[in-house]
Amino acid sequence: MRTSFLALPLLALAGAAHAQQIAVDGVGYLPNAAKSAVVWGAGSADSFRVVRSGQVVLRGALSAAVSDAATGRSVRRADFSSLRQPGAYTVQVTGVPTSAPFAVSPDVYRSVAAASLKSYYYQRCGMALSPQFAGFYYHSICHATDGVFHSTADTSGRFDVTGGWHDAGDYNKYIVNAGITVGTMLMGYELAPERFAADTLNIPESGNGVPDLLDEVRYELDWFFKVQRTSGGVAHKVSRKQFAGFIMPQRDNNEIRSIYPISSTATGDFAAVMARAARIYRPFDPAFADRCLDAAQRAWVYLATSPGIVPSGGFRNPSDTGTGEYGDGDDRDERLWAAAELFITTGDAVYGDAYERMSASSPGLTQAPYWGDVGTMGHLTYLTGPQ
Repeated sequence: MRTSFLALPLLALAGAAHAQQIAVDGVGYLPNAAKSAVVWGAGSADSFRVVRSGQVVLRGALSAAVSDAATGRSVRRADFSSLRQPGAYTVQVTGVPTSAPFAVSPDVYRSVAAASLKSYYYQRCGMALSPQFAGFYYHSICHATDGVFHSTADTSGRFDVTGGWHDAGDYNKYIVNAGITVGTMLMGYELAPERFAADTLNIPESGNGVPDLLDEVRYELDWFFKVQRTSGGVAHKVSRKQFAGFIMPQRDNNEIRSIYPISSTATGDFAAVMARAARIYRPFDPAFADRCLDAAQRAWVYLATSPGIVPSGGFRNPSDTGTGEYGDGDDRDERLWAAAELFITTGDAVYGDAYERMSASSPGLTQAPYWGDVGTMGHLTYLTGPQ
């Protein structure tokens, strides 16, 4: 996404947004980080001041005006990066309203990190969210009948695939989306466990001696187990045939949601995530870690015995389905990621050799990972692993 000049700070347009003419970072700033505000409509003013408790603590010159393509405004920047003292401040420019207050603090992102993690609790499917934990966003149990095999699957009938997280913008559940999400969360924990050690997020599992990030991820992993078939392959998604309306999740009960066919992209994501989970959860619950590793290895066997992409050409929605497809015609990156994670977890040369073989034709660390290309996840795992 292209970032405009105006979008560089997070806009803190408190109250009547249209009245604000000085945009500051609404979260705040780290003491040693770059700091700036964006100003418009300041007329002939050429300077700004930073104020704390009614006292001016810093003065500076506004930058030359530039035209911001996103807003059509002529905007100027107030750079106050030299301000490092923690506290609460505002920016003032003669002739325009004072900015919203902002903080400078070494902990300024702590609340944002907690809120970001807590957001996954609100996405839980197949359970009631109580006011104790969800506050205003509480609701009764939803999607308690998931699911039934879609007519294109290789079997039929009902099967329990309740639980897991709703997708970001709808109530369906997609393994390829969950794969990159859970993989990234577990990578963050593994690389910096001290930053994710909190057990006080106010979710049902808080206070159990396990970091809340791992508790929340485990809720999703418990759903992962349900969508793995006896062959080791993993269903691509659990979904309505068409998107639900803009309704609360407990009202989305007009149909039993479908379990779609196995895809090798979903299976590769699953194998990678479960292999990583096996080593991360072992200090907390060895039996759960063993279960994760067994699931990962069974998924790998499926991939090894299905060398071509499954289904042929990659997953595509059946003709009666209009929900998220997440089609991907190339599963080599998912296979590579799975091999890397299994190698780092087990040390087994079978997986290490597979990773090295596949990485020889991989583009390498060329882009940030996303659901459609998780190769970078595999490379980062391999490069940071103890082997």
